[in-house]
Amino acid sequence: QDDENVEKEDEEEDETQESADEDEKEDELPQEMMSGPQDLIQLSMRVMAENEERLEQLRVAAVNEPIDPQIEELDAKWGQLEKTMDEKAKKQFIASRQELYARIADMKEQAQQLRQKIMTEIESSDIPTVNVAMQNQEMIETHMADLPKQEVGGLQRTLDEFFPKKNDETN
Repeated sequence: QDDENVEKEDEEEDETQESADEDEKEDELPQEMMSGPQDLIQLSMRVMAENEERLEQLRVAAVNEPIDPQIEELDAKWGQLEKTMDEKAKKQFIASRQELYARIADMKEQAQQLRQKIMTEIESSDIPTVNVAMQNQEMIETHMADLPKQEVGGLQRTLDEFFPKKNDETN
C-alpha cells in the first residue's frame, strides 16, 4: 500500500509540474495577443475554458479522501474566478458602450457641421465660385456616404469582440 501511495504522490507531482509548465507557457504570450483590455478578457475566458476541462478531470479522478478537500478548494476558487471574470467582462462592455456613445455623439456633431456647410448660401454667382461650391458639395457628399460605412464597420468589430459568433467559440 505504501508503494501505491508513493506512485500516487509521484503522479500528483508530475501533474503539478505539467500545470506549472503550462502556466509558464501562458505567461509567455506574444504581445500582439495582448492588444487591449477586451482581448485580455477574451484570452482569459479561453484559458478558463481550457482549465475548466482539467478541473473536471481532477474531479472525476478525485477518488481518494486526501484529494477531495483540495478539489473542493479548487471548486470554490474556480467559482470566484468565474465571477470575477464575468464582472470584468461586464465592466469592459459598459466602458466600450460609453465609448460608442461618444463616437455617435461625434458623428452627430460632424453631421450638424456638414449641414451648416451645405446650407450656407453662395454670395457670389460667378462661375468659378459656383464650381468651387459644387466641388465642395461633392466632397461633402462623398464624405457623408463613407462615414456611416466606416462607423458601422468599427461598431461591428466592437460587437464581435464582445459577442463572438458560435463558430469562433468552437475553433
